[in-house]
Amino acid sequence: MLRQLQSRWLLLIVFAISTSLIGQSPSIAVSTTGGWQPQPDSEDAVYLPLITSAEPHRIFLGIHFDPTENFTAKLSQFEQLVGRKHGIYHYFTYWGYSDFNGHKLLLDQITGYGATPMITFMSIPQPGDAGCDNPNWNLDSIISGNHDQYLNNFARQASRYRHDILMRWGHEMNLSEYSWSGYCNGANTTAAEKYVQAYQHIVNIFRENNANNIHWVWSPYYRSFPSQSWNNIENYYPGDDYVDWIGVTGYNYPGWFSFEDLFDEFLRNMSERHPTIPVMLVEFASTESNSQSKSQWISNAFHAMRNYSNLKASVWFHKDRRDYSPIAHFRIDSTQSSLNAYRTAVQDSIFVSERPYHTLPLPPPAPTGTGVHLGAYFDPQFDMVGEMQAFEALVGRKHGIYHFYTYWGFGDFTQHRFLLNQIVRYGALPMISFMSIPGPGDAGCSSNEWNLDSINRGDHDAFLRIFASQIAQYPAKFLLRWGHEMNLGDYSWSGYCNGGNIEATQKFIAAYRRIVDIFRNAGATNVRWIWSPSFDSWPAEPWNAIENYYPGDDYVDWIGVVGYNFGQSRVWSGYHWDTFDDLFRIFLEDAQQLHPDKPVMLADYATAENDGGDKAAWITDAFTEMKRYPNLKAAVYFHLNPPEYSPPTLYFKIDSSLASLEAYRTAIQDDYFLSEPPTWE
Repeated sequence: MLRQLQSRWLLLIVFAISTSLIGQSPSIAVSTTGGWQPQPDSEDAVYLPLITSAEPHRIFLGIHFDPTENFTAKLSQFEQLVGRKHGIYHYFTYWGYSDFNGHKLLLDQITGYGATPMITFMSIPQPGDAGCDNPNWNLDSIISGNHDQYLNNFARQASRYRHDILMRWGHEMNLSEYSWSGYCNGANTTAAEKYVQAYQHIVNIFRENNANNIHWVWSPYYRSFPSQSWNNIENYYPGDDYVDWIGVTGYNYPGWFSFEDLFDEFLRNMSERHPTIPVMLVEFASTESNSQSKSQWISNAFHAMRNYSNLKASVWFHKDRRDYSPIAHFRIDSTQSSLNAYRTAVQDSIFVSERPYHTLPLPPPAPTGTGVHLGAYFDPQFDMVGEMQAFEALVGRKHGIYHFYTYWGFGDFTQHRFLLNQIVRYGALPMISFMSIPGPGDAGCSSNEWNLDSINRGDHDAFLRIFASQIAQYPAKFLLRWGHEMNLGDYSWSGYCNGGNIEATQKFIAAYRRIVDIFRNAGATNVRWIWSPSFDSWPAEPWNAIENYYPGDDYVDWIGVVGYNFGQSRVWSGYHWDTFDDLFRIFLEDAQQLHPDKPVMLADYATAENDGGDKAAWITDAFTEMKRYPNLKAAVYFHLNPPEYSPPTLYFKIDSSLASLEAYRTAIQDDYFLSEPPTWE
């Protein structure tokens, strides 16, 4: 399969190198925002609050709107609308809806987008059941443990999620409309005490299940109704040990209330009584009015926020309430002037786009021993650590191999140090496809300067010696793959491009050995070599048989194989949906028989999305089949939709659908699949 290396990341790396990384070997620091640093040697994920009372005043921007299936697109559209990224995205759910796994699609989209999810976690069976009349859902039912099974299951699943979540249970308990409110549970001081007991009960269940990535938002309404002493807001406070954030709800509706009318008393009371707990406007908005200016209200509100040092987040309720009479036009863009006011207000430097928590996504350590090491390829970026973290949060498991492509014309080894440092310091093993071409798109048969004869003549020896000597001084190990898919017709090092006969295969072997010998002579013992044909040869002629290209056990550390299920509409699959068995069974069995002492890896593999078959089922079957081959020691998924195969683009990415993503996430939880990088001692 032809690979055309993207040049975008190369420019970024060159820039980074020019800013003094050349010649240094410090650890690459993970970029974070705020008051903690990741601890890469820790066995557990690190969950620490970013918000501290000592930090400079800043307010995290957040938003609520109803989620949709393609929530990522909705997030992007919203941020284009308002001109600023938001770090908190809020939605409502109810206990009767689903366990935690039912939320993964939405949560993955929010966290993958770089934001922190906030869930209002309503203890009701379904929408519309929030009133006082159901004893199965009141505070007594929670305290007595009637919902413990659900809560324990939800918490266990949440504990395995590799990002932080803000969780808001029991909101607006000082109003009269909810099954968890004081009004619905006796309308007395005892009812408030029951609320505190239920709140602590729920939080304790999550803590007992090690769901330390859940951060709790206690969230009353800005004033109590009914306004009686038993219903005082402070009566419901569960204690600083149980509250990570204090939230408050308030709307400029009905009537007309300034920001100070709504929130001044509450914010000042919280600052006095709970000075170490950050506060957020967890739901706030203004409606439009015929006689008042919503745009002016917005401008005044965001200006007033800077007067409250304990206020750390503002989450606008971006939804019109059509169940109100008259309709509450809360959306930011209810008029152009209101939208303009919001866009202008959030540009102030006190308002920040970052998410308020970051979780270092270190999944639980995998068991040692035999099995298949997990790996992945995706286009490398300037912030490769961030890409790896985002990928592992997406799939729910740390991977031990990260693969990228380069080419000889790009430059010597120093040009690669920045990227390699990030992978190595992250605790993974780099794998480089080392393409003997001058640049992207130059992989074909047409250049005599880059064919096998040019290598065997020594035309590239000077470059290779410099590269090898620099590698020898690099204090880390990695995998190097030269001459991949030599049994296809795409590459300047292929048999097809070098004569299309048995002599061409011998030229390949000579070139492969020459390159390896140059590295060995330079003392580059930190490299392990991958010989990596395609699972099947094209053209399918006797001279082009895979084994004709094998350079010998002394020159091969890993045997790699490449195979893709392109789907039934593509010529590269013979217009056939190829199963894992179709692609790899013969190759893996032959490798076991012919080279029983060599570990084998799936060096590039992927499947299209539902082009004649079920991708999710393909993935599940693939990971089941992998366990049949004891010589298979690594599987490196090609997590990229290659644009050169358009139209339409091949949907190889793991998350091309929710079902495919979930199949991969589930499959790799098997203890047979290993998170740590392979070793060779």
